[in-house]
Amino acid sequence: MTLAAIVACQIGNVFACRSERTSIFRLGFFSNPLIWLGIAVECVLILSIIYFPPLQKVFATAPLSTWQWSLLIVCPPLILIADEIRKKIVYSSAKKIEVLVKKPV
Repeated sequence: MTLAAIVACQIGNVFACRSERTSIFRLGFFSNPLIWLGIAVECVLILSIIYFPPLQKVFATAPLSTWQWSLLIVCPPLILIADEIRKKIVYSSAKKIEVLVKKPV
């Protein structure tokens, strides 16, 4: 479950980290198709580690239950939303400071 949670959070993180200041909603989810290729490869690998018996033995994994998958599906949007909120706070604060600095006395 831990490895799958890390992978799920990294899916949200890859979109959040595309720009330090610009929202993913402004950049677009599909503007870089290689990200989707990377996510597909990542998902195939984690599914293989969880469900392919030889890899289950190597990595000591077991199939996940429905409630565990439900938790994993929530991870990427939570990471992305948290970073979007951070960008909004930091960027709006920086704008206010910039306006104050440029304001003539």
